[in-house]
Amino acid sequence: MRSNEVHFVLLAGAGLLLRTFLNLQSTPTGFRAENVLTLHMVVADADEARALEERVSQIPGVRAAGFISLLPLQNSNWNGRFSVTGRAREGGAEFRYVTPGYFRAMGIPLLRGRGLSDRDTRDAPKVLLINEAFARQYFPNEDPIGRVLTGRGTIVGVVGDVRQARLDRPAAAEIYYPVAQNFAQIRSLGSTMLVSGHLPPQSLVSAVRKAVREVNPRQAAFEVETMERVIADSIANQRLYLWLLGLFAALGTLLAAAGIYGVIAYLVTLRTQEFGIRMALGADAGRVLRLVMGRGAVLVALGLAIGFGGAAALTRFLKTVLYGVSATDPVTFGAMALLLAAVALTACVIPARRAARVDPAVALRSEYALAERHAPSHPSTAWNPTGDIGEARKPGVLGAVAGKITGMSRRELVKQTCADDRGVAAWLRRLGGSDRRTHAREHHRLCDVFGSPQVKFAASFVSPLPL
Repeated sequence: MRSNEVHFVLLAGAGLLLRTFLNLQSTPTGFRAENVLTLHMVVADADEARALEERVSQIPGVRAAGFISLLPLQNSNWNGRFSVTGRAREGGAEFRYVTPGYFRAMGIPLLRGRGLSDRDTRDAPKVLLINEAFARQYFPNEDPIGRVLTGRGTIVGVVGDVRQARLDRPAAAEIYYPVAQNFAQIRSLGSTMLVSGHLPPQSLVSAVRKAVREVNPRQAAFEVETMERVIADSIANQRLYLWLLGLFAALGTLLAAAGIYGVIAYLVTLRTQEFGIRMALGADAGRVLRLVMGRGAVLVALGLAIGFGGAAALTRFLKTVLYGVSATDPVTFGAMALLLAAVALTACVIPARRAARVDPAVALRSEYALAERHAPSHPSTAWNPTGDIGEARKPGVLGAVAGKITGMSRRELVKQTCADDRGVAAWLRRLGGSDRRTHAREHHRLCDVFGSPQVKFAASFVSPLPL
């Protein structure tokens, strides 16, 4: 039962992490990652960046190309302060430096105003774009287009939100600067080119490298990977936690199944004789099967009841890595409980089926040998339960068998259990080896021994105690 509790805690934790992982995978990123190739490079100046963007965009199968200082989902921590002209209070935002083709390559929508263009050069008035989160935070009830951020430029457009830091964090306020007007900010760190195509990104790698060498033969492109891979790497920690806890949960579930199987198999071994007597007196295999499965269900239910409390207490430590699901999510707990219960009850089936196939003759023969050792005062009552019933003349042996099996007196057994002639006849048939006439003769002799009421004979062999 204690092992079931531990295994349920592991399963509940694995279930919560699985829900978190699925939620992260389905979280809108704010950009289109399909068929997008990324290449990191260090360009010499803004003119080279523009030339590379134009040349790569001309490759057949390429939709658009652009540069950004750091890819989304790679927290740059490039934050700064700003002030809106006419306001005394300063604000904070994250800065990104991009070329005009970046938003087309990533499929980031332009919500208001205009986007960046090749006209936004070093000598042109400084402009910038903000995201929707910036507009909601600093311009909740007014149009931000045309507003000036002191010393930084004029807001000319609003673009959609992108989850830049992590998938489990909402988009923060961001400012997008044109590379041509702020190239000094990315000179040493380099930038990443994004190439969006109509073809699988791997098929464009050689063509893009060739185009880059045409613009600058000494230019190196590295960290070449797809945008989908970038997203997958951003949730690598959650994937690792899921695999580790899932592995331990799977091993724990197997151990739980083995433990339940061992306990039920041991109980079946201890009570094999009782099952044989029950079946000899007319109980069918289905009832014995239900008795064993019922005992297994009780053990599983007790373990799950304790496991629910333990899981509710321990899964709170996972709060920092969970997303979109609470630490005590009832759906996850219920699903894991059903899974563990199904595995545990399945483990009960094998010993339960073995109990249902007990041979009554073998069981009675074994119990009679045990009872005979406990009834030495009646050596003349050597009764053989395999068919030689006619020599039985005293009830001492049968009483010893019944008492040994149930721990109850014959009077108590008679009060709690009864069986009719059909049950006794079924018992005789199970002992085997005799025809109907022999059955009748042996039945008659048994009635003579016990004063004719067959009820007493049947009651001597029945265990009314629950499994």
